[in-house]
Amino acid sequence: MKSLKLTVFVCIALSAVQLTFMLIPNSLVSLFLQAARPLAFSLLAVVVYGFVGLDRRPVRMSFESNLSAVFAAALYGAAFLGAAFFFGVGMNAMTRDIVPVLRNIWIFAFPVFVGELIRYKLVKTCDGNKFIVALIIAAFTFAQLIDIRILFADGFFGDAKQIGAFLAGSFVPALVLNAVLTYFAIRGSFFSLVSVSAVYGLMPVFAPLMPQINRAAVAMLTCVLAFVSTLIWRKLTDNSTELQKIRAKRIAKYKKKSFAYIFSCVVIFIFAATFFLQILPLYPVVVVSDSMAGTCDRGSMVFVQKIHGDAVRRVNIGEIIHYNQGRHTIVHRVVDFSHTHDGEREFLTRGDTNPASVADFVSDGDVLGIVRWNVPYVGYPYLFIRSIADNLFG
Repeated sequence: MKSLKLTVFVCIALSAVQLTFMLIPNSLVSLFLQAARPLAFSLLAVVVYGFVGLDRRPVRMSFESNLSAVFAAALYGAAFLGAAFFFGVGMNAMTRDIVPVLRNIWIFAFPVFVGELIRYKLVKTCDGNKFIVALIIAAFTFAQLIDIRILFADGFFGDAKQIGAFLAGSFVPALVLNAVLTYFAIRGSFFSLVSVSAVYGLMPVFAPLMPQINRAAVAMLTCVLAFVSTLIWRKLTDNSTELQKIRAKRIAKYKKKSFAYIFSCVVIFIFAATFFLQILPLYPVVVVSDSMAGTCDRGSMVFVQKIHGDAVRRVNIGEIIHYNQGRHTIVHRVVDFSHTHDGEREFLTRGDTNPASVADFVSDGDVLGIVRWNVPYVGYPYLFIRSIADNLFG
C-alpha cells in the first residue's frame, strides 16, 4: 500500500509538471525547461529516495543485464551507421556549438538520469504489481513529451497533420521506449537502465553526426531497436534448462485459448489482410516521392477511398486522386480537365511541386480513388525496406 501511494503521488506530480509546461505562455518555456523542470525532477527524486531508502539487495543476473545494455548500445550504433550508409549523413544542428550542448545536458540529460533513478526506485518497490507498472509507464511517457505544445500551435489540438506527426514522432516512440525501460528496471540493474535510456533517448540530441532522415523516422527506428534489445536481454537472462523450455512450450501449445482471444486474433488478421490488400473501400498508399511535398510529404501514408463509375465523374479540380500510370500508381492533384479525340473526358493531374509543363493525362478508367486522409512519417519503414531491396537487387 505504501508503494502504491508513493507511486500515485509521483505520477500525479510528473503529470502536473507536464501540464504546467503545456499551459504556460511561450515567453516562459525556456525558463521552465532550464530551471523549473530539472528542479521538479530533483525534488521528486529526493522524496522517493527519502521514502524508499537505499536498497542493498543484490540484483539478480546483474552481469547479464549490463551486458545486454552494451549490446543495445552497439545495436543502436550499427543501425544508425546502416541508415547513414543508405540515406547519407549530416551534421546534427544541436551539437554545432558547445553552448547549446551544455544547455541540452542540463535540459535533457539531467532529467533523464534523475527520472530513471525515480523509475528504478518505484519499480523495485512495487513487487511486480501490474497496475503500478502501467501507471509508471503512462506517467513517464506523458512527462517526456516535450514537443506536446505543437498540438496547441494553431488552436486547440492543432490540425490533423500536426496530430499525426506528434503521434508518429513522439507519443508512440515514447510509449514503446518507456515500456522497454520499465521492463529493464524490473528485471535488470540501474546501470543497464540508465545506459539504455541514455543511448536510445539522448543519442539524437548529442550525436554530432546523424543519418539524413527526419525525426519521426529516427523515432520509429529507435522503437524497433528498443524492442529488439528487450529480446536480446531475455535471451541473455534466460537460465532455464532445455527440459524446462520444452515443457513450457508444450504447456503453451496445448493450453486452451479462450474464445475471446481466438475471435480477436481472427478479426485482427482479416481486417489487416483486407486493409493492406486494398479490398476495403478505404486503403493505404505510401508516398514515395516529393512531388506532393507540403501536402503529402515523402514517407507519408495516405488513405484512399475507392471510387468508380459516376463517382469518378464527380471528382473536382483541386482534389487529390490515386491513379494507374503504366506499371506504377501515382498520387497527384487534379488541376484541370481535357477531352480526347473521341470526346471522352480526361483528368489533367500534377504534383504540387512539379512545374506546369510536367502533367499527366488520366482517363476515368485509370482513377482508383480519392485521397481522404494523410498521416505523415508512417510510411518510412516501407521506404527503408524498399531502399535496401533496391540496393541489393537493383
